Amino acid sequence: MQIDASSILGTGSTTGTTSTTSTSSNNSLGQDAFLKLLIAQMKYQDPLDPSSSQDYIAQLAQFSQLDQLESMKTSLSMGEAASMIGKTVKGTTTAGATLEGTVKSIQNDSNGVVLVLADGEISLDKVTQVSA
Repeated sequence: MQIDASSILGTGSTTGTTSTTSTSSNNSLGQDAFLKLLIAQMKYQDPLDPSSSQDYIAQLAQFSQLDQLESMKTSLSMGEAASMIGKTVKGTTTAGATLEGTVKSIQNDSNGVVLVLADGEISLDKVTQVSA
């Protein structure tokens, strides 16, 4: 069975039973996309050769693991960022400029964990140097 993943996910053209599709800036298949693919698989399955319920249970277990891993990643990133409060960091802004300053606070938004400095913000994954 082939499903056009691009029509389900609203992304570029990729056809096949499995695909790697970018739904966010960090090239990961998100929860919404996972559920859309699961629903589409159920909707378009061959009635003469249906998938077993064990297959769906395995996919739902994978979805649960994905959710737990994403939650763990966010918690670890927030902990790492919190340890930088009051320290001087250097990194690249989203605009590409180099910024250095003392971390005043942290925030978690759609782009991930962000360090707030007096003169701007640096994403945690764009930090190049940390000093006391």
